[in-house]
Amino acid sequence: MRKNFGNPARKKGFSDRLIRGFYQDPSHRRLQMEARQSLAKKRELEQSFREFCVEVQWWSYISKVIQHAARDKIQKQKKDQFQMPLILDQPIEEGSAETLKDRVKAREKPTGSLFAQVKNPDLFQSCEHLTDKQRQVLDLHYQQGLTFREIAKEMRVTPQAISKTHRNAVKILRQALEGGR
Repeated sequence: MRKNFGNPARKKGFSDRLIRGFYQDPSHRRLQMEARQSLAKKRELEQSFREFCVEVQWWSYISKVIQHAARDKIQKQKKDQFQMPLILDQPIEEGSAETLKDRVKAREKPTGSLFAQVKNPDLFQSCEHLTDKQRQVLDLHYQQGLTFREIAKEMRVTPQAISKTHRNAVKILRQALEGGR
């Protein structure tokens, strides 16, 4: 009859995770079997177990250090996010009421029509040949700086239709100017 000394971790008495982890290594299981026959092997098994325990403690320590460092970093980021002062609201100089926000100028959209700003009489006269839609596209594109896609979205047409309207309007203006020379 053969006794099952192959893996002591499977016995009911070895429920401790540390001991089960120790006996997962085949060399430790071999030492366990040999320790029953020799005092030197028993001491070697005990020394191996001590070294294993130190290694487990080391990795446990490292794991906790990493967890705490990660947690601390996340907490610091959250704290900084809510406690950071708004730089634009701070006074530029001590004793001054003026803030950076006051000095930063918002990009103002031009008011009025593009065609009201035309100074060239020939160009102004050629604008009369444009349709309302063509005038609107040129005004939105050049006066307000919108892209064809933005204009198309506003006018509920495709960007290609806006591009074609723009191209035709520029063509009309160019022909009127070249014909007037």
